[in-house]
Amino acid sequence: MHPVLFEFDTPHWLQSFLPAHVALYSYGFFIALGILASFVFMLPRLKPLGFDADKLSTLYLWAILAAFVGGKVFFYLESPAKYLNDPSLICCSHFVLVAAKKKNSYCAIF
Repeated sequence: MHPVLFEFDTPHWLQSFLPAHVALYSYGFFIALGILASFVFMLPRLKPLGFDADKLSTLYLWAILAAFVGGKVFFYLESPAKYLNDPSLICCSHFVLVAAKKKNSYCAIF
């Protein structure tokens, strides 16, 4: 399996708010593909039960958000001493878009 599906350099005019280099990783792509496939699979099966696409999409949005937040919490709880000793690691750790050099970087938590 290929860990990186494709990668490209961001155009100059987009580099003010996007990283200079973007890569699509197969792990994240297939997780997103599985979520989308399950949504398409469940929609016709839930219509007889009174669910419409709006309710199902709201449910999926909350489930994805809860999974992300729960994953971050348990990630930090795996080794709390590491993050209590250096709280700056909380901002720039896994599942975070780092948009500059590794040192002296700024990041946005997604």
